[in-house]
Parts: sequence; structure tokens; C-alpha cells
Amino acid sequence: MSRYFAAQGAASDAAHQQALAQLQVIVRREAYVMAYSDCFFLIGIALSVSILALFLIPKPKKPYAAAGH
Repeated sequence: MSRYFAAQGAASDAAHQQALAQLQVIVRREAYVMAYSDCFFLIGIALSVSILALFLIPKPKKPYAAAGH
């Protein structure tokens, strides 16, 4: 990447700094994508556990009579 910035006319040190800055942007963007993926996965697990928990809730034995009707 330093070569690219050097070819664009930047000095050697500036090209190196620009390459590091560009690499930082790429790494940060990928970290955001990975974090989003992890959150989506955890929400999916929470939804699955919630659905399975619905099957463990006991059903009422008698319907409740409406009072006053």
C-alpha cells in the first residue's frame, strides 16, 4: 500500500503513514462487520431459547370463568 501512495506522489514517510491510516480504516470496518455478525448470532440464540422455553410453560388446566357475567 505504501508503494501505491508513493506512486501517487507522496514522500516515503507520508506514504507509509497514509498506508497505515488506510489499513486502520479497513481493519475497523471489518471489526464492525464481525461485531454485527456476532450480535445477530446472539439474538438468534436468544430467540431460539425463547421459543424452546415456550414449550416448557405448563398449560392451564381449566379455563377461568369470567367474573360478573
